[in-house]
Amino acid sequence: FSFDGSNDTISATYPSSAGDNTFSVSMWVKRDSNSGTHCPFFLGDAATGEGIGMDIYASGDIYWFIFNGKNFLWNGVTDKWFPVGNWTHVVMSHVAGTDFANLNKVWINGVEVTGEGTFGGNANDLSLDANDALTLGARVNNNYLNGSIANFRLFNRELAADEIWQLYAYQKDYFQVSPDVV
Repeated sequence: FSFDGSNDTISATYPSSAGDNTFSVSMWVKRDSNSGTHCPFFLGDAATGEGIGMDIYASGDIYWFIFNGKNFLWNGVTDKWFPVGNWTHVVMSHVAGTDFANLNKVWINGVEVTGEGTFGGNANDLSLDANDALTLGARVNNNYLNGSIANFRLFNRELAADEIWQLYAYQKDYFQVSPDVV
């Protein structure tokens, strides 16, 4: 899917119960610009912004966040992990529960990077409405992605490390990502 950074989104209904849900997201992301904030995906209420997602900032920072709640922040890694014009495989998992720092994980190109980020935010936990929206390419009508998303997958469970490696390794040659990491 290609997004030009200006009001492009793909939306679907996430069939879930209200409250906190366990899930994993897997996708390939490519940024075409280093200006502005890019949100590859957001799961939650498009009207209020309550939900969970990922932002890639031109400042070099990356957030895996619950809106107005808990988050992980990686400072200065945008060019390292999401260089303009290159594909990056990212997997994020959220396990239902209040321990965001230990129940949420992020992998970049098959390698877990959760521990490299700083945990922060306030005490608000994830609270989805039943059948909330899944939006690709933006967050609540802003932070539009100027780039592409490929092979977006949403799982209703936490993925195991070997499954994440398989998702990455299966197409890393196609997306011209190397070298192999072990």
